[in-house]
This record gives sequence, structure tokens and C-alpha cells, in this order.
Amino acid sequence: MLSKQWLIESLKKHGIVDVAPLQAAGVDEQNFIFALRRHKYVVQDEFFKELANTLGLPFIQGDRIERKSELAITLPYTTLHDNLLVPLELSDSTLRIATANPLNTRFFKVLEEIFHAQVEVYVAPTDAIERAVGRGYREMHRHRALRDLRYRRPDESAYLVLYPWQRHIIIGSSLLVAVLFVLNYPLSFIVVFAAINLVYFCVNPVKFYIAFRAFKGSRRSVKVTHEDLRKIDDKSLPEYTILIPIYREAKVLPHIVENVSKLDYPRDKLDVKILMEEKDEETIREAQRLGLFGKPETVLARIIKLRADHAGQETLSLVPCMRVIDSEATTIGTLDGVVAQNGPEEILTVKCKSGRVIEIPEAFVDSANDVIILRGTLRDLQAQYLNSLNVFDAVVVPDAEITTKPRACNYGLLRAKGEYCVIYDAEDDPEPDQLYKVAIAFSRAGRDCDCLQSRLNCYNP
Repeated sequence: MLSKQWLIESLKKHGIVDVAPLQAAGVDEQNFIFALRRHKYVVQDEFFKELANTLGLPFIQGDRIERKSELAITLPYTTLHDNLLVPLELSDSTLRIATANPLNTRFFKVLEEIFHAQVEVYVAPTDAIERAVGRGYREMHRHRALRDLRYRRPDESAYLVLYPWQRHIIIGSSLLVAVLFVLNYPLSFIVVFAAINLVYFCVNPVKFYIAFRAFKGSRRSVKVTHEDLRKIDDKSLPEYTILIPIYREAKVLPHIVENVSKLDYPRDKLDVKILMEEKDEETIREAQRLGLFGKPETVLARIIKLRADHAGQETLSLVPCMRVIDSEATTIGTLDGVVAQNGPEEILTVKCKSGRVIEIPEAFVDSANDVIILRGTLRDLQAQYLNSLNVFDAVVVPDAEITTKPRACNYGLLRAKGEYCVIYDAEDDPEPDQLYKVAIAFSRAGRDCDCLQSRLNCYNP
């Protein structure tokens, strides 16, 4: 068994500098890899290769795991996802698995008891395991997102649009009106308008009754003060899954990322799922450009939280087309413009030699005289950007005959990790402390409270 200190030193060797969260007393060798994922670390494949070599275990590439993803459904989705493993092969005497946590020996013993087989372990990167689990459950989750309510509670499902008796009444009434129109068309109009007015006459009392019941209800609300927010302990906070269904809204995707990034809540307790339809190629391309899939083509500096040291620093003198270089004197591009933000920080837009435009926060600029010199390399800025993105999980919802936002939310809910679930629309701009307030409100609400609605301010253009 490797020591916790060996794992920390190996991480440092592979580019992870801030390891303070991993040194907590509750993190040991068996849950070390789980802590890496919980704290949203982006770990290189070389770390897992070295881990496999040190343990004397084979390392397996991500593409080989994905070919075996159909075996994922042999175990529950949450079991695979929580333990970071994928079954590769099952025989009478052997269960081969790929896992990102080969130190999880306690769970391997459980698998041996369940399958009555010897467990053979292959080591793989975390992201490869998660992709394989997602692909393995793709079709099952696609089917459940669309039809689960129909099977579970058919009386609450709108899958059946018309009951047979409703269909017979509509067809019969239409035929009678058609016959009446041929025989006496003025009378047919009188009958049709009389029927419409009769329906309105019957429906209006029902509307008044519903409105009366609503006003008579408790109309419960929970108020949270600043003092309540100061007293809250971050360790006791629940994990939130945030579902953001979007469809053909590529232009607002950067604003979604920015607005969610402004939330003042522990990042290791956020599971943000941006739900995109499979056929919405424009939005998927924008997600790829931002880095929600793969390597980013830009840097969205508005979501990077840098600590600026403005003490004694003169106001930067910025002129369009100034050359921008990093701390290693490598030319990044030329200044394209400056975007003022709500706070004191400004964002520099820089046009690179390749033609793409990236954003650089003012706090990342060291000096600006004849040229703009950055405090670090572009790689450093991109690393901080990627670290800011690791709270997001871009989910492509498989295509189906119905492509609605509720179906997308159903699909995301099947993969949710959080204790609480939040749904934001694409244009929502939540208050930074909203999730804190909701956690407090739920703790004060009764056991019969399953859902809270935040008050809405319709000011967002």
C-alpha cells in the first residue's frame, strides 16, 4: 500500500501545487483519489501511469475502456461513478475492472463476495472512467428520461394525450357540426358559439375556486438574515447539483458560465450540469470553444478569481494594438480592447497570432509601457481557467422524439451527485449567496417541504 505522502509528492511532480485540501485528517490512502475528484483537481494521465507502475498493475488507455462500456450496466450507475470503476470482463473465476482508484481495496473485496470471482485491477485516468460509465448508461438513461414517469406513475403522465372517450366525443361532435352545417349553416354557428360560451361559463368558477384556494393557503416564506449567513459552517453544507438546460442558446453560454462562477459557495460542493441536445451542434461547438469539452480555444477571464495586488501600482496605460508578451518574453498577440466590468477589475481582450481572441484579467498584467508584460505565462492563465471550469459537467442529452427542457432535466437528474437540485434557465443571474440561503431555508422548513422557489426579479436584459 502506498503512503499518502507518496501520493502527494507524485501529484506535485505532475504539476499539482496546491495540495492543502488533500492533507486533511479525513483523507487517507484509500479515499485519496476520491478526494482529488471531490476537490476538482485536473490530474494528468502520467500520474496514473506512475501509480500503476509503482503498484505493479497494468495501465489501460481510455479508448480501450470505452469499447467495453456496454458492461457498465452490470453494476448500478452510482456504484460505478462513486467508486470510479468500469467492468472490463466477467468470467466464472475472474472479474477484470478498470479503476482510477486502485487503492480502494475494501470495495474490491465487496465485489469478490458479490461475484464470487477474483478481481483483477487495471489502472485508468479518472476522466476516461467517467466517460466510459456515461457511455455505458447512455441508452438506459435516454429511455428513462423520456418514459420513466409513464411507467412509474401513469396517472400523472401526459404521455397519453386523449383518453378513448375524449377522442370519441371530439370526433362525434365534429361530425354532428359538419352535418348540421350542410343542413342549416346559420344554426350550426349558433350551436358552436353557444357551446363555446357554455364551456367558458363552466370554467370560470373553477378558476375563481383555484385562486381562492391559493390566497387562502399558508403562503409560507423563509427569511434569511446576514447574521444567519455569517454563522453557517461550510463543512455542514450540502452538495448541490445545478441543472441548466439550454437549446440553441450558444450566444448566452459564456454568460451562463460567468453567472454560475459568481456563486459564493464551496466549489467542491457544486455539480453544475449544462444540458445540451445532441442535435444542437451550434451550442456544442461553443461549449468546445470555451473548454467545457476538451482543450479550450479561448480564456474566459471573467470567471477567473485572481487576487490582484494593486498596492503602489500605477494605473495601466493601455493603447490598442500594443504587443502583449508573457513572463518568458513570448509574444501572445496584440491588445484588441478593454472591457470594463462591474467591479474595479478590467478585462483585456487580446488577439492572438492565430486570429483567436482571449481575455486576460488586469490582475494578470505586470506592467504596461511600450508593451504589456504578463505576470506569468499563457499556460499559467489557461491552467487557472481550466481550474475554474472543472466545476462544470457538460452533458449531451441523446436525441429522442421529444426534445424538451423537462426531458433534459430528467436525464441530468439521473446523473446528479448532489443532495439538493437546482434548476436555472439560461438567462438566470442568481445572487452569489443564494445557495447558502436555500440551505438555511431548508433547515428551517418542515419535513413536508420538498421544493423552494426563490423570488424573481425580472431585470436581466
